[in-house]
Amino acid sequence: MLEQLLFEYYDTVDSTNERVKKRARDGAEEGLVISANRQTEGRGRTGRKWESPKDESVATSMLLYQHQIPTGAVPSITLICGLAVRSALKKLYGLECQIKWPNDIVCNGRKLCGILVEYEKLSNGKSYLIPGIGINVHQKSFSGELEDKATSIDLEMADLGRIRVCRKDIVEAVWSSFLFYFDKFLKNNDLSDLVEEYERDLVNIGRRVRIEGEDDSYEAYAKGISENGGLIVCVDGEEREIKNYEVSVRGLYGYV
Repeated sequence: MLEQLLFEYYDTVDSTNERVKKRARDGAEEGLVISANRQTEGRGRTGRKWESPKDESVATSMLLYQHQIPTGAVPSITLICGLAVRSALKKLYGLECQIKWPNDIVCNGRKLCGILVEYEKLSNGKSYLIPGIGINVHQKSFSGELEDKATSIDLEMADLGRIRVCRKDIVEAVWSSFLFYFDKFLKNNDLSDLVEEYERDLVNIGRRVRIEGEDDSYEAYAKGISENGGLIVCVDGEEREIKNYEVSVRGLYGYV
């Protein structure tokens, strides 16, 4: 069980994930959390650029050594991050969010948070994971393709008549929540104790979705998740388990 976190805050970094990687290669201790006021080269899943404007968002990553986690269970860490963010924002601000499998948090159908978990093996044979989390916090508007897809905590809280939020509080609450769910995960090295809770907030569940792979795409009916973190879908009466590193999942009539 991971019991202690070491928080470090920076004004500007290229990427919090990259900064944690460098520290891991230098022998940093597990539980290091690096957060930044701004990222210049933030990345999302599938290599997309993740915007982290100065003073407006949360960009935070943690170092996890893989000694406790079977390789096959690594993709589940993305889902644990989703549970952690959703739970933290609920406890802090009463904000009702949902999870868009596998790596987004949405609020009122718009993207609030993205998650990128990376894996690397060191020259000494030691392996580590870096869960990285980006949350839109103080943005008042979005441009381009994000205009109709993204939201921020401030925008959602304004609709509720709530006060401005604190990014440092969010960072600490998210990783505290992560420890809670990670401990549950480690009991069985799978999501068996978390499937029910995850599915309660899974925005995809019960919907027709489009599965977009490298070579083809098709429509399916989302039924839930497996203990290994895959998305269970039904295609022409046949159940399939979709791995979160294989495809993108989109709603048929919009982002979710």
